Amino acid sequence: MAATADGVWIGFGYNGKEEQADLWHFDLSSKCWQQVRTTGSLPTARSVTDMVLLRGSLQQPTLFVFGGEFTPSQQGHEGAGEYHDDAYVFDIKKSEWTRIAAVSTAAC
Repeated sequence: MAATADGVWIGFGYNGKEEQADLWHFDLSSKCWQQVRTTGSLPTARSVTDMVLLRGSLQQPTLFVFGGEFTPSQQGHEGAGEYHDDAYVFDIKKSEWTRIAAVSTAAC
């Protein structure tokens, strides 16, 4: 989840059966949720991920998403499943995703 001046953005997650890949926006002025139609390099479905607002420019707000679980653990919340090692940025004004190269998870 990420908050902007005009509302709240939520994306991805788990519906009890499978990971999700959709993105939603709650508009503060209309007080309505709307599923966002996006273009670009669309992220695959994932849960247990972070989405944050990059504040580089209020004129070009951007969301950042990294990693996330794509196969849940057979142990439920007691264990970790399989995780993505990718990252994406979402240009809110253009409704466009851009994939960033895979991130190495090797120890530094």
